[in-house]
Amino acid sequence: MAGRGARDGSGLGLAIARELAARAHATLTAGNGAAGGAVLTLAVPLAPDGARRVVRFAPVATHAALAQAQAVLDTAGEWMHVDWRDGVLTVSLETDADAAGNLAAASATGGFACWSAAG
Repeated sequence: MAGRGARDGSGLGLAIARELAARAHATLTAGNGAAGGAVLTLAVPLAPDGARRVVRFAPVATHAALAQAQAVLDTAGEWMHVDWRDGVLTVSLETDADAAGNLAAASATGGFACWSAAG
């Protein structure tokens, strides 16, 4: 590799990147760049299937709205109440990526904004 202008190294970069990708349930692909060299692409999912996601709903300002939000959540999988304050309902939800997308669509139909939040 010294003849190609490459720097000396230990050769661990790709192995470390693969391990980090595996731990994040991500995929790491390698290809050739148009101008030469390597192109590495790391695709990281929002959360692995089956993992718990923290999801927030708004506006949930009344008990009637809370009941309606709970009915929407029941369609998505197993969930657990985390917090309800200032018109925002926060729940922990165990679901796969497809069900999470369906939840967002059902929330919009119910008049709620729905977004993932940091745990």
